Amino acid sequence: MSFSDLSASEQDALLNGPALAPPNGVQPNFENPSNLNAGAFAVVSICLALTTACIALRIWARVLIVKKIEVEDFLAFAGYGVYIGIIYTLYRLTLKIGFYVHQWDVQFKDLSEHLYVIHLCTSFYSVVMMTWKMAILLEWVHVFVPKGTRNPFFWSCHFLLMINVLFYSSTIIVANLLCHPLEYVWNKTLDGTCLDGRVVDVVTTAINLGLDSMILLLPQPIIWKIHVSKKKRLGISAIFTIGTLAVISSAFRLSTAMQYSHTNDATYLSSTVILWSLAEMTCVALVLCAPVSMKVWKESKQLSNLGRTLRSWTNLPTTRSKTSSGQKTSSWQSSNHKQPQSTIRYQYTIEAPALPLANLHSTHSTSTIGAGPSSENVHGILRTDEVTSRFDENSEEARADMHMRIHPWMRQDT
Repeated sequence: MSFSDLSASEQDALLNGPALAPPNGVQPNFENPSNLNAGAFAVVSICLALTTACIALRIWARVLIVKKIEVEDFLAFAGYGVYIGIIYTLYRLTLKIGFYVHQWDVQFKDLSEHLYVIHLCTSFYSVVMMTWKMAILLEWVHVFVPKGTRNPFFWSCHFLLMINVLFYSSTIIVANLLCHPLEYVWNKTLDGTCLDGRVVDVVTTAINLGLDSMILLLPQPIIWKIHVSKKKRLGISAIFTIGTLAVISSAFRLSTAMQYSHTNDATYLSSTVILWSLAEMTCVALVLCAPVSMKVWKESKQLSNLGRTLRSWTNLPTTRSKTSSGQKTSSWQSSNHKQPQSTIRYQYTIEAPALPLANLHSTHSTSTIGAGPSSENVHGILRTDEVTSRFDENSEEARADMHMRIHPWMRQDT
């Protein structure tokens, strides 16, 4: 019997009654049901803060440090916009229904709010994961594949990228075609039909776990062959660890989805599915932003060193002494006193064959302010060198050196 076939009094009783029959001896509590809203609110807020900080760091690094915007940056920002939509729905769920509230403590008329939030989260989750995983794969192509190269890693990334787009696009379509009419997904007072959405959830979650694992393992053969310092290896290991956390979150989400498919207490167990999904998205955001975060860290150290250098310059000692005539003499030398020219040969040394530069003629100009030459114990700038170097960046050796500096992992072990 459909809802429309019930009498007005029966409809009213159903709407104001519990959304699920309580266990024996349990009395529904609609006014102040047991919940874990405080803990869920804290988890959602922490995930929001971490993700926002990562996206902000990425934008700052790309705009102010790298000064180059790639396609993956637009994908990262677009995914973040949808992620904010998820956060809004979760805060809304906290205020309306609550986290970890048993379904018999929810009135049937309020169940539509919970189902509507779940539906939005499912679609938004697919959009976020699709855009952010696309961004990760594209960034790995830019990092690990030399420009113009079409190696197996390049094609593997693009294959996974296409699978990623097809899978999550299909998930969004299925989620919105699961019931007819669509509103019947959350409004059970209408007349409609639905497929078994819980089976679909388990299947899609299992495929999602497989995609996470493949994306995590894809660059590992290249990463462990990279010729970098120990500190950089630690940074790469940190990225690997964060990616592992994303896979672990996806695995727990699959386990919970399987439990969710066999329970009638949907409002309670769905809270665990939601939080594991949020944790997975946050870990994916951290993986996406970790490489540029290292650039920001390096830049901050450079800025700190620059600040110390400037402070040291402001504290340069300048000594003055009196001559026999009573005039003060500075330790700075006059620019009128010329030193003989000298020819200095410089050589740019790299790991590849050395590239000799042209002979450089430097003119040393020293000057004294006041009378007489400076002595050996004089403090200050004694000589300035002006050096002009020319480097042919189109030479074969220069291109080879630049290629190895950009892609050090391409160097073969000896």
